[in-house]
Amino acid sequence: MRREERIRSEIKKRYPSLREFARQAGIPYSSLATALERGISGMGFDSVMTLCEMLELSPYDFLPKETFVRGKDGKESMQIREMLRVFDGMNEEGRECILNLAKDLSMLTKYQEKGSIR
Repeated sequence: MRREERIRSEIKKRYPSLREFARQAGIPYSSLATALERGISGMGFDSVMTLCEMLELSPYDFLPKETFVRGKDGKESMQIREMLRVFDGMNEEGRECILNLAKDLSMLTKYQEKGSIR
């Protein structure tokens, strides 16, 4: 399912119409209709964030796949997306703890990517 189809489906589940959702979200109906027809990549950042918040969707799920994919199997992409989801749900103290732990682990040879420069 394309991301636009997923958004349209979620809107239809929760709101009586696309127009009503747009009104409640404070997004011009024409902008929403265009985004769902032509793709949300042309939609403004604030509008996408509002849309995701109102539909309880993670904005990370709507980033283009090529944003993260480096490995052939896409596993790395899925790991990064999951890490972003977890990080997004943490408070400031938890985020700081995760960053410090990641920095510490990156210094250990055991966890370094071969050929990477640290």
